Amino acid sequence: MPEIQPETTNSGGLLPLDTEFRRLFFELGTVAANNLMGVEALFLFNALEKCEPQEAYPKIGLGMVHMLVGDFIGAKDYLTSPEAQNSRLAASANAMLALVHKLDGNESGFAAASLSINKNSNNGEFSQVMQDLESASMPLIG
Repeated sequence: MPEIQPETTNSGGLLPLDTEFRRLFFELGTVAANNLMGVEALFLFNALEKCEPQEAYPKIGLGMVHMLVGDFIGAKDYLTSPEAQNSRLAASANAMLALVHKLDGNESGFAAASLSINKNSNNGEFSQVMQDLESASMPLIG
């Protein structure tokens, strides 16, 4: 394991996580969230956010957890954060944001998030994301 020098700490003062640990924490958080283990998922994504506050993926994970427990306001806050919206993961954040709006019954928010997905991805990817969103949200809201 490479030695981490003190000057490589991030702005939060915590040591950065190794890539393998980031992936593991994110995967465990996602599995926990999808298995209705909200407390565990929040713990994992909050740990990631504390270690790497400037990164988008902990915010997107926290947005997902809040969406899955029905806290749409909290989900929107994380998914619209500057870190999520100004990253290479913006299309993913907006896809989840569109689903949050759909679940919340906000059709205009759904349309706006959909346009953001289109802006941040190529046409084939946009079409697939929208099909996935529509099919995923139908059983939840229908």
